[in-house]
Amino acid sequence: MGEKLEGIGGWLLFYIVMTGLLLAIGIIGVFQSAYLIIFISNWNSLVDQIIVMFGALFYLFLYGLGIFSLIRLLQKRRKAIALTRGFLWLLLLFILIMGLLTLFNPDTQKLLGDFGTDPKIGLIGTVTFLVVIVELVSPGIAWLIVWLVYFTKSERVKNTLVR
Repeated sequence: MGEKLEGIGGWLLFYIVMTGLLLAIGIIGVFQSAYLIIFISNWNSLVDQIIVMFGALFYLFLYGLGIFSLIRLLQKRRKAIALTRGFLWLLLLFILIMGLLTLFNPDTQKLLGDFGTDPKIGLIGTVTFLVVIVELVSPGIAWLIVWLVYFTKSERVKNTLVR
């Protein structure tokens, strides 16, 4: 028989390192996007700026939850499993909502309308555009599903997070 899998190593270590890097990059992106939209773009409407700020605050909440779950994983706390799974489910929901909002955004609809009416682009261009949106969303969904299954089934996770 093999040795008992426990401790922060293997795929658990990979998850912690990769998620930490992705969260760091994401936080930088949130601040950059909020700055560009509020101070540089032509969105002069207070309502638009408030929506962007609420979005940025939600991003920060989500990233804060992710960082907190990573800290709890490193501390080997049993509740880190539920916390991490909750973070992953929220992130999955967020990706799906953002994908739908992108698809039904008025600018996207105008672009799709242009695709449908411009004979140079036609149906192939419209389908290509929709495929691009799916390609942007599906890797994130796949990543999250894999980790949700991992944190549910992993022997290493169950043996490591015991405190």
